Amino acid sequence: MGVFKAYDIRGVFDSEIDEDFAYKLGRSIVIFLKASEIIVARDGRLSSDTLHQHLCKGMMDQGASVHDIGISSSPHLYFAVQRFEKPGVIITASHNPKEYNGFKIMDKNLDAVHLKNGLLGIKKLVDNPNFQEPYKRGNYIALSTKKYYLDFLKKFVVDKDISFVVDASNGSGKIEADFLNATYNNCIVINDEVDGNFPNHSPDPTNPENHGQIRKRILDTKSDFGVIFDGDADRAIFLDEKGQAIRPEILVSLFNLEGTVLYDVRSSQSLSKACDLKNINSIMVKTGRTNFVSDMREHQAFIGVEGSGHYFFKEFNYLDSAIIAILKLIEVLKTPLSKEIKKHTYYIHSGEMNFKVKNREKAIENIRKSFSPNQILTLDGLSMYFDDYWFSARLSNTEPLVRINAESKSQETLDKFKEKIVEILNNS
Repeated sequence: MGVFKAYDIRGVFDSEIDEDFAYKLGRSIVIFLKASEIIVARDGRLSSDTLHQHLCKGMMDQGASVHDIGISSSPHLYFAVQRFEKPGVIITASHNPKEYNGFKIMDKNLDAVHLKNGLLGIKKLVDNPNFQEPYKRGNYIALSTKKYYLDFLKKFVVDKDISFVVDASNGSGKIEADFLNATYNNCIVINDEVDGNFPNHSPDPTNPENHGQIRKRILDTKSDFGVIFDGDADRAIFLDEKGQAIRPEILVSLFNLEGTVLYDVRSSQSLSKACDLKNINSIMVKTGRTNFVSDMREHQAFIGVEGSGHYFFKEFNYLDSAIIAILKLIEVLKTPLSKEIKKHTYYIHSGEMNFKVKNREKAIENIRKSFSPNQILTLDGLSMYFDDYWFSARLSNTEPLVRINAESKSQETLDKFKEKIVEILNNS
């Protein structure tokens, strides 16, 4: 499928995605969505400006007017789509290295266009460009949405004396970082200047190698917590006052919860136990942003959390937002945070282990044959449950990897499982 991925379009700039592709994509999106107006945003990557110019030209040449909100986070675009009831596109490659770029597409009903509901149709138009000239060319309009967006975020603010560090990763979450800095006296923001070179670290908050700078700042300033954005600020990883990363689903167990809570197959069972103790309904769902949004709507869930740091909120039209997660934590935070996290952690989790194998499907089958579990689930890949541990094995949607997550009450049991799974996958 090339650059057309499960949830969006993504690839290396110039070799996989270039200006000509962006132009044809712009025309194809207008045709597919039957749109007369489209909101467009972009992140701060080095290639985003030129892709933006050609995408917009394609859209206008196909007869749609472009409403440009400029450099923006993905949640800011989602808000604009909802506020103005127009489809939207953001040019971003999220957490990927600087040489990548891509496109997220959303219709006016806040539904992401993904592989199962439209990207294949758009791909056919891009691959076979036979564009009919429209009656008239569309217009370019600079659209100011910042005030509306910030007014919306103010609804989640709780007046609290709290100290924290925000690492914006030199991505496009500058508006969110500036808002936090202006709202809380003891908020320290680092790496807030948008820079597509990502000079301080790559924009992937899940990689522990990117935590060194914020960890040092948390410790130096004796802050209560820290949070690090990805490149388009729809994801975040939190760190406690000791600079230790917190699993997203454990963090959510601290929030004021109600209704139904969704979590993915990689998540710690600690969240479901915490929900049981609070008499809150919790449901495991398939990994993936678009899956979460549709499941959130189906269950009218209050909150959803994905292990990669996506937090979905009913109050945000079931979409994901890193900054709302920060404000939800501030609302309930008791210090020290590490103590609260420990209270809500009932099991030992392996963290996600990634394996490159020759044949991913064969690797999953080898895993299936090597264990005799009490229960098997195939909701998302393969999940196996035993008396004293569980694990999930799934294929990455974006990389040629098998991803393993495991959990147990005993470190010894977890270590034995790790040894066995490494041996199985090394022979696959």
